[in-house]
Amino acid sequence: MMKSLSLRTSIFSVRYSAVLRRHSPVWIAGEGGDRGMSTLGVGIVGFGFMGRTHSYGHLNIPLFYDPPPLRTKLVGVCTSRTETGRKALEVVPFEFATTDYRELLKRDDIHLIHCCTPNRLHYPLLVDALKAGKHLYCDKPLAANVQEAREIAALSARGAAKYQMAHQCRFLPATLRARQLVQEGFLGRVFHFRAEYLHAGYVDPTRPMSWRLSKEESGGGALFDLGSHIIDLVAHLLGDFESVFAVAETLIKERPVKGQPGVKQPVEVDDLTLMTVRMKSGAVGVIESSRLATGAQDECRFEIHGERGAMRFNIMDPNWLY
Repeated sequence: MMKSLSLRTSIFSVRYSAVLRRHSPVWIAGEGGDRGMSTLGVGIVGFGFMGRTHSYGHLNIPLFYDPPPLRTKLVGVCTSRTETGRKALEVVPFEFATTDYRELLKRDDIHLIHCCTPNRLHYPLLVDALKAGKHLYCDKPLAANVQEAREIAALSARGAAKYQMAHQCRFLPATLRARQLVQEGFLGRVFHFRAEYLHAGYVDPTRPMSWRLSKEESGGGALFDLGSHIIDLVAHLLGDFESVFAVAETLIKERPVKGQPGVKQPVEVDDLTLMTVRMKSGAVGVIESSRLATGAQDECRFEIHGERGAMRFNIMDPNWLY
């Protein structure tokens, strides 16, 4: 687990800084830095695992770039509970904590909002932040359903703010090289591929219920949580999809309720999703996302086979493409 956490947070630092540098937005002048560099004020909404990871990424940017391409300052954090906000202030140099994200949107010194909340809360936050003219960095998925996602996309297209989804698998050294090789024709015509995102986090049937297992709170299970990454990576490498046949299964039907001995609730989302797909290029493939992959750690991986070559990647070895 420690290896996985360290890997994910360090990847975030490098990838996030690269994303900001690539978009080159006009930063509002803040605290002075080297060579007149301005500071981008940041507000984090949600301080669970992903909120902590995003915060850690900002703190690490200067460790990966010297000099850094930009300077960021963690100004405020919004949490669902006051106690969580107090703990956030103890471990991260935020200036303030609040339980109302609108307090972040009111601040002129906050230019960028990170959405790290449960999925059902993405829509109201993103809509309000876009209307307030804030830049946005949103953890996947964009929203809990297609209608909300389309509304958010339409609203973002009408404004000047920059918007980025957290699809970090695109920005690893090996996947950047993979995309370059595919575009250069290294593989020739792509025949077929296999792509997977495998996790073992829910193998234990005694792991209690959480918002991730609620349809209302999350919108979906392994497909939303893990599949969103590997589907995005396949599209990034191989282009658009032509057709999809999918099977989604909930294999552990119920789980205990934390703090209520003997009480169980039904699991409402998928543990496993399998897809057979055809790309517009004619390539065919299999995509799998699973939270019940016993023995797996946090494994996003693919194999692509073409007429002149093949390539293989596993995120557990993020700097190598085989």
